[in-house]
Amino acid sequence: MEPSLPHPAPPAHRGRRPGRRHALAASLTAGVLAATGLLALGPTSQAATARQAEKLDRGVVSVHTDRGNLVSRRWLGTDPDTVAFNVHRAGTKVNSSPVTASANYVHADAPATADYTVRAVVNGVEQADSAHAVQFRAGYKDVPISPPAGGTTLDGATYTYEADDASVGDLDGDGALDLVLKWQPTNAKDNSQSGYTGNTVLDGVTLDGTRADRFLARTAYLDGSRPSLIMARGYYTRSVAAWDWRNGAFTRRRTFDTNSSTNTGRGYDGQGNHQLSVADVDGDGKDEIVYGAMAVDDNGSALWTTRNGHGDAMHVGDLDPSRPGLEKFKVDEDGAKPSSWMADARIGQILWSTPAAGDNGRGVSGDIRAGSPGAESWSSAVSGVRDPEGTVVSGRKPSSTNFLAWWDGDTTRELLDGTRIDKYGPSGDTRQLTAASVHSDNGTKATPALSGDILGDWRAEVVWPTTNNTALRIYSTPYETGTKITTLLHDTMYRTALAWQNTAYNQPPHPSFAIGDGAPTAPRPAVTTP
Repeated sequence: MEPSLPHPAPPAHRGRRPGRRHALAASLTAGVLAATGLLALGPTSQAATARQAEKLDRGVVSVHTDRGNLVSRRWLGTDPDTVAFNVHRAGTKVNSSPVTASANYVHADAPATADYTVRAVVNGVEQADSAHAVQFRAGYKDVPISPPAGGTTLDGATYTYEADDASVGDLDGDGALDLVLKWQPTNAKDNSQSGYTGNTVLDGVTLDGTRADRFLARTAYLDGSRPSLIMARGYYTRSVAAWDWRNGAFTRRRTFDTNSSTNTGRGYDGQGNHQLSVADVDGDGKDEIVYGAMAVDDNGSALWTTRNGHGDAMHVGDLDPSRPGLEKFKVDEDGAKPSSWMADARIGQILWSTPAAGDNGRGVSGDIRAGSPGAESWSSAVSGVRDPEGTVVSGRKPSSTNFLAWWDGDTTRELLDGTRIDKYGPSGDTRQLTAASVHSDNGTKATPALSGDILGDWRAEVVWPTTNNTALRIYSTPYETGTKITTLLHDTMYRTALAWQNTAYNQPPHPSFAIGDGAPTAPRPAVTTP
């Protein structure tokens, strides 16, 4: 239950994404497509076995700690498996031999102002310098932002703006990710509420600081090689439409409509969540749309439905590495339905569930506990922490039921809630970060503007607006790791999840493979870049 969020009676149910949606349509379309590099794609399709991804730079960061500087960079999906790296400070190499086992390096006792580049070493030959490292001199970097001017609505009420959710995309084609920030008016309302509001505004911001219905927006690789725009109308009924941007024009690819003669009365209406996920659930190389308690195949036909109805949170990923394929964990609002459940994401078969418990407003699934393989799942209305088979493995739930982030040096995920990061433990959680002079977003949901792998190695950065809304404060992990994983930006399931982080009740992004205690070695992606 989200007590500070709107909660009107169904079917116009609780939604926290307010403002004038129609005014956003053009900006949202451009932002979503740019967030996966789609606007920069050429006219030629790639083979379905290799998906087209963004052409990214190394994303080098230097995070100052009491030990020196942690220099971290991306291992790209297009790099050779055997690529190594040298770290240079102001043109002088600081590592004794090329770094091969990880994507980070600690330069001991160096000052916070040290300037770094990295150089790839391929077949023993050192390549050109990367772009200069983004410096996190105090453990974070502030990106200046400027709130839009407030105004007065037709009924005489005044409003200002607060920085809200964000996403990322290379908006100017330089290989560096930029931020797409949503400014929310202080008089924001859900579409189930009457009255006037200010417009919602989207800003595109580089890291140096330059530059009426319910809708869900995503991108998905429906043809297996290039992303399409997904626009979904309605959480309880209606349609999921797909559009392609090819040769400089939009064309409608297909539409799934719950009210069509093919789908009506078959249990697909009323199944949507406050978010949707994109994943290749049937293993054919093409993405499906997991839409609450149902799924739509890549060709626009219905794939499956559990008929368990609407809910506020769901997670799709390789939550149980002992099983083939992907799984889905979801919580439900219907007091007559299971309060939470895990399903085979390919066919929608319920693997386990918990008894009805009223409106179960929050649920999380991720590997937070060493010694218990696969994802742990827990929710606000159900006691205990469950393993992938639904067995309670701990009676002590984490201190939060919200977001997740890979933050420290191991492969289990940490708890992200409000303006803090904690590590779960059997007897208590351990604080790893308390962010300073920032605020979380979306009332009691208490989410950051953005969290995910946007710079450096595969682990997460977290972005919060400063208290006065004049900057986006980016934190990057200060912990060294010996685990080497390709940048998650080149795992297209994770990348498309990052693209929808400023849409609806966003949930933490999951990759297409398992990362966690005892998980298999992470696979290398098959991607190409323009």
